[in-house]
Amino acid sequence: FGHPTASALAGRIRALRAESDGGAGAALARPPLVPAPAADLHPLSANQEQMLVLFDLDRTSPVYNMAHVQQVEEKLDTDTVRRCLEALVERHPTLRTQLVEQDAETGVTMQRVVPMLEYELALDVFVEADAPGSSAASGSVPRREAFMARLYEAPFDLHAGPWVRFGLLRHASDAGGGSTLVAAMHHIAGDEWSTGVLDRELRALTSAAADTPSLSSQQLAALPALPQLTVQYTDFAHWQREVLSMVSESQLAYWRATLGHGGPAPLELPTDRPRPKLQT
Repeated sequence: FGHPTASALAGRIRALRAESDGGAGAALARPPLVPAPAADLHPLSANQEQMLVLFDLDRTSPVYNMAHVQQVEEKLDTDTVRRCLEALVERHPTLRTQLVEQDAETGVTMQRVVPMLEYELALDVFVEADAPGSSAASGSVPRREAFMARLYEAPFDLHAGPWVRFGLLRHASDAGGGSTLVAAMHHIAGDEWSTGVLDRELRALTSAAADTPSLSSQQLAALPALPQLTVQYTDFAHWQREVLSMVSESQLAYWRATLGHGGPAPLELPTDRPRPKLQT
């Protein structure tokens, strides 16, 4: 608030980074984001821990489900779509990740990337039949809507994984033909920025698969047109914990001094009965 414009704030940050007395500037000297050592289990990011808390409050809620829909002019066959989607999840391990409770006593939960050899693609296909009459065509609308709703609204099991499921809707010729690709994803695996990445890569993958039907999913994943991914989200989770360990003690010390010894009394709501661990 003392530097309320972007320009003034940027100048203040540059000044802090230039300090070499071990003060605030040192806290801003972050380590580089690099690939983490190979391991079977990885820590959760702070954002994923938040999603896990909300998931445990209500494991049947679809409120954090995200949907990405992509229209394709061609009527894609199931094999082509499966190869493209397998290439996508090979490039982005977060899409084939699950939670693993490592220690039941401490409640520490880790994330495990499922190897491609163990991964089973969740692909649901709905094919609209060509209907000569309008009544028959309109009869497919409720079934199509039910198909889409099932993809969007079914809850995810974050522990069992995967955190994404796919759908292929092949339209009838009298409805214009073409196909619709659907990716339903839990927010623990991505955000709105992620849907833009999915859109760009799926378009590149489906185009390459249509031009060269002989390409395998592994070959599609290595397309020169797609950017090489030097780090993944598990690498970010490791990096984030390293950064937080550097700054957390100084920040905690500030709040201890500000709030006084012991801090404020815990606020337990509601006050007429203990708060349950799970919402009812």
